Amino acid sequence: MPFFSGFLLGLGMIVFIGPVFIQLISISIRYGSKPGLYVAVGIFISDVICVLLCRFASSFVQVSGSFQMILSLLGAILLLILGLKTLMGKGQGFTEPGNQYQGSLLGFFAKGFVVNFVNPFVFLVWIGVTVYSKTEYGSLTDESMYLSGVLLAILCMDVSKVFLAKQISKWFKSDSHLLIQRLSGMALLIFSIRLFINAFR
Repeated sequence: MPFFSGFLLGLGMIVFIGPVFIQLISISIRYGSKPGLYVAVGIFISDVICVLLCRFASSFVQVSGSFQMILSLLGAILLLILGLKTLMGKGQGFTEPGNQYQGSLLGFFAKGFVVNFVNPFVFLVWIGVTVYSKTEYGSLTDESMYLSGVLLAILCMDVSKVFLAKQISKWFKSDSHLLIQRLSGMALLIFSIRLFINAFR
């Protein structure tokens, strides 16, 4: 089922660590779960827009067999590069933001939205996901179900991070964050391999 497959992929994205992850945990610890939830919703809305933009871009072009193969290879190469970079990185420890945040809850929403939306890594991942959904499923309905599953799983994981922020932060006071980063890199590599396989199907 496309939705279930997408949901599983979204759950797998929990291992991705970046500025948005650190921001979500930091704000949840310093200001509580309500501001953290606004950040999570901002991240979710920006993800939805990213998906719509990537999906629109792919449907705007008439996709032939050869173009679809090129698109899949391009997405696979991008994810391969990101995976290797993540896998070989030195790691990113957890740090709380240094300045006291002043503003409304909408400010937290905007913070989550902007930091996620301007991150090139986010767009590259969603390009890979939308390309995969387009090559794997034959109908727009199945593609939509798959992408909806991915988005819903990510939202569920982000909400969970908000309420478990203090527990999660303890992992980043040791070398555990290096293990998580390695898992993130491996997940990207596995996804890129699947795209390579789909390109030649």
